Amino acid sequence: MAKQSHGHAGTIPLTPEQKMWLRANTVLPTIFAAPMVVIVGGALYLVGSRFGSHIAVKVFVALGVLLLLAVTAAVVLHVANNLRDAISGTARVAEALVVSKRESGRSPRSFYLECEALGTLIVMHEVYQAVGVGLAYRLVYSPHTKRCWTAEAIA
Repeated sequence: MAKQSHGHAGTIPLTPEQKMWLRANTVLPTIFAAPMVVIVGGALYLVGSRFGSHIAVKVFVALGVLLLLAVTAAVVLHVANNLRDAISGTARVAEALVVSKRESGRSPRSFYLECEALGTLIVMHEVYQAVGVGLAYRLVYSPHTKRCWTAEAIA
């Protein structure tokens, strides 16, 4: 396969496991977030309607609403990106140089590859462990979630 300057070499169908992963990441956050939005939103509404005449309560409710909107937007974006990748049914294939890799310090840990021409991709621990910095790989990834499924060294 010839190396391409923009990193895009084509697409391949997602495996059933990859499709299931993407679908789960559209459904599960929605299942957990929707009740939270309703409960917290309802609580903010009740506090605001009952004690809204106090300035401190107005500030508290306003900040709570802003935080709730930010969390909702983040969940909607996450779900939309997973849904877009699942609906496409394909993953991109690209050749790229891995320029660095890192893991998050928080639990659960997340693993990232910084790739020339592709930017940051999130990977499973097994892929993270197998990849070496400064080497070129044939990467299979979903473009909207930036999830790298496989990394095969280029000889």
